[in-house]
Amino acid sequence: MTLQLHNHFGVLDLSVIDPKAVSELDDQQQALLASLISAVQNREAAQARYAKAIKTLQDATAEQIAAMEAHITANPPQTAIEALRAAQAAYNASH
Repeated sequence: MTLQLHNHFGVLDLSVIDPKAVSELDDQQQALLASLISAVQNREAAQARYAKAIKTLQDATAEQIAAMEAHITANPPQTAIEALRAAQAAYNASH
């Protein structure tokens, strides 16, 4: 007897497993299926953690960008002419 383990996309999918077909498996086959189910559940949990980490990273990046924009607005960078004037003033003060 064959056991359907893949969905129509070819991905291991626990929801397509027929409980009646599982009950017809011998003990060794059921143990192997239990290992497979555990691995699939671990994979799904890892994918969920990865997606959460990506979302957290995106949120943190957006927050950092907003903070940098606020900092630049509050503290605009020195223009080239301002830098030249500051250098001249420092030179004149020392001579």
